[in-house]
Amino acid sequence: MTTNYEWFIQTNLDKYAGKWVAIDNKKVLDSDLKLDILLKKIKDKHPKLKPFITKINPKIRVASEIIRVSDISDTFGKLQRKVTGQEFKDMARSGW
Repeated sequence: MTTNYEWFIQTNLDKYAGKWVAIDNKKVLDSDLKLDILLKKIKDKHPKLKPFITKINPKIRVASEIIRVSDISDTFGKLQRKVTGQEFKDMARSGW
């Protein structure tokens, strides 16, 4: 089973360069240049999902910024904080 992160790394998402994307079940649910607008779109269209959200960097094939969303249906997901280092690796391995 491929995690959302693994799918993201293996998939060409160049058409989303510079945008924030929400990924779930190996597909891009939506995208936007502004994170707050993307979160509102996801909340409106998929209120119960907790998708993988990242900004697509046009120059490198890894997540330039990743956020963890506790619950998108609650105030645009209440962004907890940016994730770095070992915590990021643990999340990727767990299928988050």
